[in-house]
Amino acid sequence: PRSLPRSLPRSLPPLSYSARPRSSSPPPPPSWSSFDYAARPKAAFDAAPAPRPPCLVPAASVPAAISALRPFVSSPRQELLSEVLERRCWEVCFLFESPANPSNVYACLRTLDSFGVQSVLIAEPPGAQLSDDPLGALDAGADPSRQARPPSRRVSKATKVAAGSAQWLDVSLKRGPLEETVGELKEGGWEVLATAVDERATDVREVDWPGRRGAPPGRGGKVCVVMGNEESGVSAELLSLCDGSFFLPMRGFAESYNLSVAASLTCAYMSSAGVLAPSKGKEEGGDWERAGRDEQRERETELRWLMTSLPKANMAEQILKRAGIEIVM
Repeated sequence: PRSLPRSLPRSLPPLSYSARPRSSSPPPPPSWSSFDYAARPKAAFDAAPAPRPPCLVPAASVPAAISALRPFVSSPRQELLSEVLERRCWEVCFLFESPANPSNVYACLRTLDSFGVQSVLIAEPPGAQLSDDPLGALDAGADPSRQARPPSRRVSKATKVAAGSAQWLDVSLKRGPLEETVGELKEGGWEVLATAVDERATDVREVDWPGRRGAPPGRGGKVCVVMGNEESGVSAELLSLCDGSFFLPMRGFAESYNLSVAASLTCAYMSSAGVLAPSKGKEEGGDWERAGRDEQRERETELRWLMTSLPKANMAEQILKRAGIEIVM
């Protein structure tokens, strides 16, 4: 055998490893901020719950809670939150019925956030057994039988970025009959309009939007836009409950747009008609404010955004307890 060079010792010390001891307890579930939607193997959407405020406070304590949290959020971040809050449109919401592809809906959420829409509703498909996580419903689709196997879908980095917009929106899951869901909207003063490829549908460029600038009084001023399933569109049941429907003009062979594209085009047409104007603003003739503005809801949204801006999830709870503010878990 060849001998080792004289510069090297003939006997080497044994290798030592400083590996971490294995823990018998399971790893903690991934959080919204750390969950990697682009990871391989395929990532399950229900593994990362939708962002929610770590704690809630009574309505009367919201101003005090905002004052307690502001010192822990940087001034640039506070300025950004105030600017975005002032540009929000509270008179428009979108309802997605039985979405089949979560990637499309996440892209829609990013578009809605960009246009200033705050409220998003997801109608649960009948017979599906879903969790209380509204974004967990996105992987259910229109086929309840898909609940038998765990939802799993490979997601691109672009989808991961789009999904981050959900933390700034009010996304809620509507269970129960569609008649009940639409009835609640109408009782709240919402006019419900659906996107549909139907002979009775109106061209989106000719829709007399409620709440648009210059619209005649007495229209209510609030509109809920219904977007249907990517494969089957808005169901006949839901379409019959709506106050009207509209279609997006097309010139090619395709019969419909992708869901995220349809949402983007709808927002663009609504914005050009003045429907997505901020709930309050300034003009040459003075300040103006839309009838659907809810100051209490604005303050609650600001509080949730401040909680989201804190570096740690449980930090808000500790600060509010220290300030003597009641917390409702």
